[in-house]
Amino acid sequence: MPRANVPVWLLDIDGVINATYRGTEPPTQVWRRDQWKTTRVNGWQIHVAQPVVDFITEVWEKRRAEIRWHTTWQDEANKLGAALGLPHFWVQESTNEFENQGDYLLRGQWWKLPAVWRVKNLEKRSVIWTDDEIVDLSRAQQDSLLVGGKALLIAPTASYGLTKRQLARIGEFVGLN
Repeated sequence: MPRANVPVWLLDIDGVINATYRGTEPPTQVWRRDQWKTTRVNGWQIHVAQPVVDFITEVWEKRRAEIRWHTTWQDEANKLGAALGLPHFWVQESTNEFENQGDYLLRGQWWKLPAVWRVKNLEKRSVIWTDDEIVDLSRAQQDSLLVGGKALLIAPTASYGLTKRQLARIGEFVGLN
């Protein structure tokens, strides 16, 4: 459901919701051990902190942001969402970019970047972009997205996923805190 008066939250999965830690024990530096759960979706083992799922659901239910999947999972993202108890979100359109994503950089830019630009510049919407690989963008690319103060870029450490501090920043941006 479009929510034109609120920011668009472009939400990646791996390294953001799905913590990609190695080993059998979850990283307790960010979330307590009892807050982690593990499930399988499409044959992939998924590690998620329940407070992250709860926060995403709260943002959606309180209509503080329009959440869209922005991930290589594409249409499979909602299978993961359903397994975690998340609402059904639209998948951010990434037609040309996704078809060419075998080349990590498309004409000198990451395949996900044009979709972020479309939300900000064509839809004229504020954007929250959570992706662990944002750190791979040049400083100039990151700064260009922040012009006008209508963007929040969050790059979690992939092995932890979203942290309490990052969720607080998102909450502040959407007026939840």
